[in-house]
Amino acid sequence: MFVYWMLFLVPALASLSPARLDRRSQVIMLTLAGIALAILIGLRDDVGRDWNNYIRVANRVIYGPFQDTLFQVEPAFGVVAWFSERLGAGIYGANFVCATILVLGLLAFCRAQPSPWLTLALAIPVLGIGIGMSGVRQATAIGLLMFAMNAFMENKLRSYVIWVLLAVPFHQTVAAFLPLAWFMRGRITVGPVVVAGGLFALLSVFVLSDSVTYYTESYLQDSPEANGALPRVALNVAAALIFYYFRKEWAVRYRDAPLYSVLALTAIPMAAAVFAAPVASDRMSMYLIPFQIGVFSRLPQLLRTQISRQGATAAVLVLYAMALGIWLAYSPAANSDYIPYRNILWP
Repeated sequence: MFVYWMLFLVPALASLSPARLDRRSQVIMLTLAGIALAILIGLRDDVGRDWNNYIRVANRVIYGPFQDTLFQVEPAFGVVAWFSERLGAGIYGANFVCATILVLGLLAFCRAQPSPWLTLALAIPVLGIGIGMSGVRQATAIGLLMFAMNAFMENKLRSYVIWVLLAVPFHQTVAAFLPLAWFMRGRITVGPVVVAGGLFALLSVFVLSDSVTYYTESYLQDSPEANGALPRVALNVAAALIFYYFRKEWAVRYRDAPLYSVLALTAIPMAAAVFAAPVASDRMSMYLIPFQIGVFSRLPQLLRTQISRQGATAAVLVLYAMALGIWLAYSPAANSDYIPYRNILWP
């Protein structure tokens, strides 16, 4: 449990510190934090809800010919696992590669935010621990998606599409983000935003026709993996409400307002769907986590006074600390699959 709290508290305290590092020093410190995060996520041992599932996934591909890995529903993890096994690193090598991709995307996303350390702190409970140490394929896709979101902010259409396409082989449902590229150079109007939000929600579950059976069997059934779905989607809804309250100010300050408008609109139906298809809505709402932490980490910057900005920073940190503490203390999944934390670098 100590490891999880340190992962959160170090960037949280850095975000509260009155001292401000120069750009080069901040990059160095963020890089060191990223290295530690990649090691703790990628080299964990028998930690995470899906640990045994990924052992089975890896075993299906690593002992066969390489070409067989290319015909999986989500082949990228199989390819990484196949090469990792041939290099003698096994599942740990595959996990470390995927964790590195996630962390690189996260650090790039954090550096693009007004408060990098606050963004990193908020990402730890929901993304670094909750997804990074369990759903490896989707976590890797989210890492690449965060590069795409940076490209959207920089108005780089080709880069946005490329990053999303790179994420698709890790988790095909991320292809739902491709149509959102249309909003990069267009105006924010109600009709297109509503249509795009609806299409995103629909495509989130069934992206490619040959994957319908796979996702139906995986996501449209009851599962203990979705026990934490409600609090996760609740944070997405809260972020959506905050965004729409500040949407005019957001549009003036940030160039990713069209993307955030669609994602905010999507958060509401996904939250409602959690009662009908908890696994599906939970898994797809994970793609809204960069949106969620982006909104909460920018909230202090949208307030007018220094006191209100400091209060908002402390408030969102307390909110995520509570989420982490309640999960560690009361979640059966945390107590059975995450505690104690184990890593191959130490007993």
